[in-house]
Amino acid sequence: MKKMLIFPLMLAAVSVLITSTVAQAQTGTRVGGMSTRQDVIWFSEPSEIAQIRHLMQVGKGEEAVRTARNFVERLRNMNPPDALVQRYFALTALCSALTQTQELEEAIANCTDAVELFPSRWQALNNRGTAHYVGGNYAAALADYQRAYELEKDNASQARQMIQHNIDLATQRLPTDR
Repeated sequence: MKKMLIFPLMLAAVSVLITSTVAQAQTGTRVGGMSTRQDVIWFSEPSEIAQIRHLMQVGKGEEAVRTARNFVERLRNMNPPDALVQRYFALTALCSALTQTQELEEAIANCTDAVELFPSRWQALNNRGTAHYVGGNYAAALADYQRAYELEKDNASQARQMIQHNIDLATQRLPTDR
């Protein structure tokens, strides 16, 4: 299994202001070159998201998955709209943790649920693309990355650069006789 490198928020400081009552949250993944895979995942509050990130950083993928599942479940009983935004980021974090533990089918399902909650946000699409990439479905990965790229409008952002990197890698993996 390839080792995943996770960089903290300080290295990739991109945040999304959600509301004054919901803390900021952001997530993204970057896949590495042909022989290695490197993921960049960054989160800020809520504290459960920070805990999931930490667990992934120290290689406790199964514990990160359990924590993320519990967080998603707790959010089921909360009232919208704040809970929907938190749920989006919880599902996206669960997708990342499941990708780390190679539970790709469930990872893709959770990212798809997040995309359905907020189709105009790029993070879940990018993370679903990474789950597809890790599973060898490069065409699906490329489609998700391209859609994420379209949604991230800031041309100078680190997020857009990361997504472009992912697009380039997925494109390299596609058969050349297309």
